[in-house]
Amino acid sequence: MTEMSPQPQPTLSFVMIVLNGMPFLECVLKSVYRSAHDIVIIEGAVENCMFAANPDGSSCDGTVEAIRSFPDPQGKIRLIQGKWAEKLEMQNHALQFTTGDYIWLVDADEVYKEEDIERLRAVLARDPGIARVDVTLDNFWKGFDYIFDSDKFAESEFHCRRVFRNYPGARFTTHRPPTMAVQEGRVLSAPETRALNVYPYHYSYVLWSQVYQKVELYHRYGWGKQWELDLDAWYRDFFLQWRPERRAELESRYPVWTGDPDSRTVPFTGEHPPAVAELVARYRGGDPGPAAVSEAEAARVIGAPVFRKMALRALEQVYLAGGARERYGLDSGGNGREGEPYWDRQIALAFLAAMLRPERYLEVGSGNSGSMIQVLHNASPSYLLGVDPSLSRDVRKLLADYRRGAGCDARVRHRRGSGRSIMERLVSQGESFDLISISGGRPREDVWNDLASAAALVADRGAIVFDGINHPGHRELYSLCHRFMLRYQHFKLLLNSTQGDGCAIFLKGGSVEELLGRGLRLAARSVRVAGEEQQAQETTLTSIDTHSSFAESIRAVFEKARPTRIIETGTFHGEGTTRIIASCLRDLGLDDARFYSIECNPENHRIAGENLAQAGLAARVQLVHGLSVPGRLLPSRDVIREKLVYNLNGKAGYVDHDAAVRTQRYLAETDFAGIEEARLDHCLALLDGAPDFVLLDSGGHMGNIEFNYLVERLYAPCYIALDDINHVKHARSFRQMQKDPRFTMAVAAPEKFGFCIARFVPAGSGARPRRLLWIRTDAIGDSIISLPALARIAAADPAAWITVLCQEHVAELYDACPFVDEVITFERRRAYDDARYRNTIVALLRELQADLCVTPVLSREALTDCFALGSGARERVAFSGNDCNLPAETLRQNNRHYTKLVQIAEEAGGRESASHPMLLSALGIASDHLEPAVWLTPEDRDVAERLLHEHQLDPARTVAFFPGAQHSYREGLEYRAALQEFCTRHGFAVLALGGVTDSAIIGSNTPDAPVRLVDLSGKTTIRQACALIARCALAVGAESGLAHAAAAVGTPHVVLLGGGHFGRFMPYAATTTAAVLPLECFGCNWKCRYPRHHCIGGVGSRTIAVAMELSLAPAGPHPRIVAQGSSCWPAGEGMPRWDLAALRGLDLAVAVTLVEQDGTRSEFVQEPQAHGAVAPPAGLPPAGPAELSELLTRWGLEASIPPSRYLPELWSRRKQEGGAVVAVRRGLAYLKRWRQEQMP
Repeated sequence: MTEMSPQPQPTLSFVMIVLNGMPFLECVLKSVYRSAHDIVIIEGAVENCMFAANPDGSSCDGTVEAIRSFPDPQGKIRLIQGKWAEKLEMQNHALQFTTGDYIWLVDADEVYKEEDIERLRAVLARDPGIARVDVTLDNFWKGFDYIFDSDKFAESEFHCRRVFRNYPGARFTTHRPPTMAVQEGRVLSAPETRALNVYPYHYSYVLWSQVYQKVELYHRYGWGKQWELDLDAWYRDFFLQWRPERRAELESRYPVWTGDPDSRTVPFTGEHPPAVAELVARYRGGDPGPAAVSEAEAARVIGAPVFRKMALRALEQVYLAGGARERYGLDSGGNGREGEPYWDRQIALAFLAAMLRPERYLEVGSGNSGSMIQVLHNASPSYLLGVDPSLSRDVRKLLADYRRGAGCDARVRHRRGSGRSIMERLVSQGESFDLISISGGRPREDVWNDLASAAALVADRGAIVFDGINHPGHRELYSLCHRFMLRYQHFKLLLNSTQGDGCAIFLKGGSVEELLGRGLRLAARSVRVAGEEQQAQETTLTSIDTHSSFAESIRAVFEKARPTRIIETGTFHGEGTTRIIASCLRDLGLDDARFYSIECNPENHRIAGENLAQAGLAARVQLVHGLSVPGRLLPSRDVIREKLVYNLNGKAGYVDHDAAVRTQRYLAETDFAGIEEARLDHCLALLDGAPDFVLLDSGGHMGNIEFNYLVERLYAPCYIALDDINHVKHARSFRQMQKDPRFTMAVAAPEKFGFCIARFVPAGSGARPRRLLWIRTDAIGDSIISLPALARIAAADPAAWITVLCQEHVAELYDACPFVDEVITFERRRAYDDARYRNTIVALLRELQADLCVTPVLSREALTDCFALGSGARERVAFSGNDCNLPAETLRQNNRHYTKLVQIAEEAGGRESASHPMLLSALGIASDHLEPAVWLTPEDRDVAERLLHEHQLDPARTVAFFPGAQHSYREGLEYRAALQEFCTRHGFAVLALGGVTDSAIIGSNTPDAPVRLVDLSGKTTIRQACALIARCALAVGAESGLAHAAAAVGTPHVVLLGGGHFGRFMPYAATTTAAVLPLECFGCNWKCRYPRHHCIGGVGSRTIAVAMELSLAPAGPHPRIVAQGSSCWPAGEGMPRWDLAALRGLDLAVAVTLVEQDGTRSEFVQEPQAHGAVAPPAGLPPAGPAELSELLTRWGLEASIPPSRYLPELWSRRKQEGGAVVAVRRGLAYLKRWRQEQMP
């Protein structure tokens, strides 16, 4: 019998034409790569699609980068780029490079199942007469749960031609539908391919970006008119509004598929191709749309009462408030009333002015100047430019009047004429602006040209405000927001499409979460402006009644101590404390007393003299004109703005002036040319350096500077009185007094802004208390880990004044710490980008005159060293560091400037929490084991209880869920099924926490009913989130600050732990259970060499669910690790190998549970080992034959793992070396013998 040879398989050339193919393009390539003979990709825009492309015609969504980075070990992919006349040209250009037997056209959003491709290939092999293959598609709609259908899809006219026999000189004659010039053979029809179960999964109407690009393209071809369909309305009012619950309502008014008014959606009941599994998980909660956060989330911050009030005050300065008070929801006192938040262009500009602190502002469409006033009033810009074709003199006069009244020295320029030509000129001149405002209410293309120019003009970390997107006469402007985001995908969008004429904010660079988080913190600050409450009560700010508590306290001290050498600063008009002291001297008969009162303002100095003379007290006071301190100590404009506008918190109490004018007003209080300086030194010298009584009452920005300057120059006991201790002037000075043992408080009272009098004895306890500066430039979790060490330092030196420098969003952790005296904050990105801002922070640190600067950051960065070494502290202590964030040579150079470097002992193993005892030891402080900790206020706990009650959550049956992370690659996609399984079994609800940008990942991981999820992401402070976690029975989420918070409050928690820093930050607490996929590439410092982070994305829901179950059990002595077994990781070509030895990065004992695909578990305790060997799981054999050792070592395999683990690896490598086959056979024989021995 003759043996038949196997049927030869035809080769397939896949052809793709693409512009902006993300995110499905990678899925398409994954689905066809193994089946492809070659893949030809023609990338770029046709003329009508240049609106969505870069100027060179290329994609602007990362398509090109994704193609170039896609793993192509067999060299199948050819990428050809260009600008193209039409799509037909693109298809025919591809045919020059196809070499397969068949050409298979595939769209960048068409995904196949690999087995379907092979099934069709087999049909082609059996029937060489097939010249073309047609298919019908499953077209997905608004996500992955619905497809759209039409009766027309049964007609051959609407079938899709996808596969063509290739031949020399092949070319297409039409693109829609694709038609070959020569086609000899039969057509495998769409019904036939559907019967074969071969069809593409067409994800073409899933995301807003896909659909908007189609709509814009259809506009250019005039298809909307052809279909008698308003495409803008269809997109805005139908596609964007469509939800499953509104299907019937909306589909009765609009067609789903534009080609058939009777088209409809139907639920999808099949299974998606494996290649799209990750995207299905990511967008399970639906496409979030072009906006970075929901409109409600944006409004909650931007439309908060504090920003509405700022906008209203600015408008009131130029009499433009009109009906704004009612529109903004503010009462007559400027306070927010109950109701929904509100924001428009004016409020957006007030918000951004306060948040971004723009130096340069551009306004296109200046209108009545109200918008420009917002920036002038709520920031301190140096240059403003208004562009308007019809700018009036009234507008210029309003601006001039405002600048004159506010003492504003910003340059304001106006240009009349076409916005487009002026802006194009600005672009050509290389101009840049931090904030740009574009008004709508004009024709669509005129506005678009201005927006495009603004995109080129706005600086990094800047913003564009675009209003009028719902203008009644130009409703099409709304879609420009989507067009802008499609074209400029490096921007982020904040949108308000429901209030007024609508408004949009485009942010360039920076973090939306950081911006909105800062806005929330500013809105929550308890800083009050001096005068608001007092004016309401008709009290005077600058005078003190002679019968006040302060006056009586001064008199009591004078009666007891009878001082004769007295100094006062801040005479003002001589009607307050100056008059009280002079009257005391007169009434007590202290005629030989010498009393000096210092005032720097010449006019105030003159008035004070007249008033004292009129009161008959001039002989009792020697008025001194000049600055109390040397001029070099006066804070600069930048320092005042940073310290007294942007860096205030509740501890500051009251401040002077509105934030908008505070910097300028404070500067003006000491800005007098030609006056003498250091008048305190002059007066001290006249009193032989030994005054009996000193009262400090200079301006708000000078109070603490003056206090510290005086105390360092006192050599004899005296009384020191401070006016305004509940005011920014002396709040810090008063806290210093309370901690300093050299002071004994005589009296302190809250009258008006508060006052105190204390006895100061310089020799009572030797030198002044130490000033300690603690610098943490990293994130929330890092601070939580190191807080116990800071608490130990404070306990060792209770009198020390402790200042913390940290990122702004971390500050609230330190605000609640009783041992932290003040917090200075900074914006990390801005500190890197803006040298002037960075130098301002350094100036604030130098002003502290710190004795000791401690930098507890294991992996220092450039910013850490800049602040620490620039602080001027006498002692500077840091870890010796590593090259994770700094080049080795830079690190070596910087280390030379620290006075002490702490070396990390080998036993610490690089673990952050283990390094802090070493730091304490280097500081001479004994320490045992340090546990993570956070300090919460009673108010934090009260808020947590209120929220649990409001949402009817039983803490004993609630899981805290925080899937968001600082970096998206740490965000897992498999929580949903785990939460579903666990919560259904135990009757738990889910409480989602995190930042304002976490709603998308929370939505994609929301379990189905009956499991209930309450989303509070972005609705709590960090401490409130900690308080909520403390009340929950369990917590689960990403390796983030909230994971460390769970460890700090003692709540059992599951953390999805990747390999980038494995073992460095977590686990360390006995309440921690880490869900881990051990891979050979662990320890990469998050510099992943693969297209995706498999150590995170590869962790399955089963692994997480097992970890959650184990966490319910009482905690043991060690942290737990639930490791996903090798059977759950079918690593393929170009993927990392499963490796249990990856766990050897840990330097502490952990309880390991190994979970396999079939549900079997193995448990063992891994003890810390010097060489990182991993102990074999219980129930598995020890190491195999000794003959294997050399081979295992040569191939980088762990010799101590059992044969059941290394044999599959050996077998896959057996062809690399002849002896491997023998070694494998010996290993198999050994394993068989061991199993027989274990049998009863």
